[in-house]
Amino acid sequence: MIVDINLEKYSLGVKVLIAWLIYHQDSAIYNRKYIEFYIEEGAKQGIEVKLLLVEEMEFGVKDGQWFLQYEKNELAKPDFAICRAIYPLLSKQLEYMGIRVFNNSFVSEICNDKAKTYQYLAKTGIKMVDSSFYRNGQLPKVMDQV
Repeated sequence: MIVDINLEKYSLGVKVLIAWLIYHQDSAIYNRKYIEFYIEEGAKQGIEVKLLLVEEMEFGVKDGQWFLQYEKNELAKPDFAICRAIYPLLSKQLEYMGIRVFNNSFVSEICNDKAKTYQYLAKTGIKMVDSSFYRNGQLPKVMDQV
């Protein structure tokens, strides 16, 4: 699935930046063309985009330090990461490790949960459709009352 791009013709002697593009495996298959676009366009900008699959990662805290391994190996930190997986815990781990993350943990946590988005936006005064929040188990009872 990884697209090989010859970066030498794009780099022109300039330092190549490294970016991680992080996906869940099933999403990577579905978004293959989008991933290829990122890799090709990144190369034109002097950015080597490396696809990393969440399923191949292990991360946590070891000896009091944050760590991340990919395919059981330590990786050099990238210049930045683009996290396309909806995984706030992973995004926060990368941030703790000093990696700049696009679709950071805050965005991942808030924007991928409609209730949290409503709660957050309520303080802005933006007009929104009224909404009530229910747990999944409550939904049949609520729907019967509609």
